[in-house]
Amino acid sequence: MATNKAPGRWPCDQCSKRLRSRKGVEDHKKAVHGHSASGYSKGWSSFTVPAELNAFLNDCRPGDVNRYISQHLQTDESFRDECSDVVDRVASFFKRSSLFTVTRFIKGGSLGKGTAIKSKSDIDCVMFISELPSIDNHDYNRQLQGYLEQMKGALVRSKNSIAYNLEVLGRTSHAVKLRVKTQKRGHESHDVDLLLATDILGHYPTFGTKTEVYAAMGKMDARSKENCSASLVELQVAFVKKQSAEVKDLIRLVKMWKKSCVWEPSLTSYPLELLCIHTWRSHMSVADAFKAVLEQLSDYRNIEASWAENYSTARKQFLGQRPLILDPANPYNNVANRCERWSVVAEAARETLRKPFFSRY
Repeated sequence: MATNKAPGRWPCDQCSKRLRSRKGVEDHKKAVHGHSASGYSKGWSSFTVPAELNAFLNDCRPGDVNRYISQHLQTDESFRDECSDVVDRVASFFKRSSLFTVTRFIKGGSLGKGTAIKSKSDIDCVMFISELPSIDNHDYNRQLQGYLEQMKGALVRSKNSIAYNLEVLGRTSHAVKLRVKTQKRGHESHDVDLLLATDILGHYPTFGTKTEVYAAMGKMDARSKENCSASLVELQVAFVKKQSAEVKDLIRLVKMWKKSCVWEPSLTSYPLELLCIHTWRSHMSVADAFKAVLEQLSDYRNIEASWAENYSTARKQFLGQRPLILDPANPYNNVANRCERWSVVAEAARETLRKPFFSRY
C-alpha cells in the first residue's frame, strides 16, 4: 500500500506548500508561481512595494516581504561606513585626549549589531577608561558624572574639528548624546550614545570570568547592577551580531512595525530583537516568523525567553515574571520590564494580525 510522504520542512513563501529541500522550493516557485532564479516574478523584477508599512500590509502578500526589506529597510554599506567613520573619529579624539585613558572601545546599537534600518539607526559606543573606580565603589557615580560632563564639554568645543556632520545633543546620567547627520537620500540621521565604563570583563572573557563577574554583581545594590549594563554591551552585541541574515531581516521588519504601529514610547528595540531571536526557527520564512512574533506579543503574558550562553541559570527572582525576556548578557536584567504598557503593544499586534497581508497565504 502506498504511503503519504511527510511534508517537507522548507516552506514556499507564496503558498502553503512545504518542500523537502531549498532547491525543491526554488523549482516549485518557478513551475507554479512563475518565479525566476532571482526570486522575482517574471515581468515584475522592477516592481516596487509600498514603503509605508501599513500600506504594504494592506496591499501586498507574504511573498513580497523580502522585496520590502531589501527596498525599504536594509541599509547600504556607504551609509553604515558614514556613521562608523565619525564614531571612529570620536574615539581617536579621546584616545589622544588627556581627559582620561581609553583602554578599549566597543560599538553597539543597531549599527554595531547589523540590524539598522534606513529610517532610523542608533549606535551605543562604550569607552572603557582606567580612571573610573570599581563599579561597586561608593564614589563611582559621582566620578562617572564628572567624566561625562568633561567629555560633553570637549565634544562641544571640538566637534567641528572631529567631523562636519556631528551634533552634540546633550547628556543623560549614563551617556553623552550625539547625532551624525547623513547625506544619504532616504535615510535619517544616526543617533549615537557615547558611554563611559569600567572594564569588568576584559579582552576575550571565558565562561569562568563571566561567572565570577555575575557572582560579584549578585552582591551589588540595584544602582551598581544598572551601572554594569554599559560594561556588558559587547556581550549583547556579540549575541545579536552572530544571528543569521534572515533573523536580522526579521528584526528590521519588527523594528519598522514598532516605529509605524506601536504608540508606546517605553518599548525599546532590544526586547524585540531578543524576541525575534527566540521565535525564529530554521524552517521559517521571514513572513512566518513576523506573524509568530506578533502572536507572541498579542499574548505577552506567556512570553518566556532566556538563554544559557553566558550564564547557566536564570536568577530566582525572575522565574515567575511574565513577560520574561532575560538579557543574554546580564542574568539580572529582564529587559521586558523596560516596557510600561505591554497591553498597548499587544493591542497593536492584534490589530496588525487583522491586516489583509496575513490572509493571503
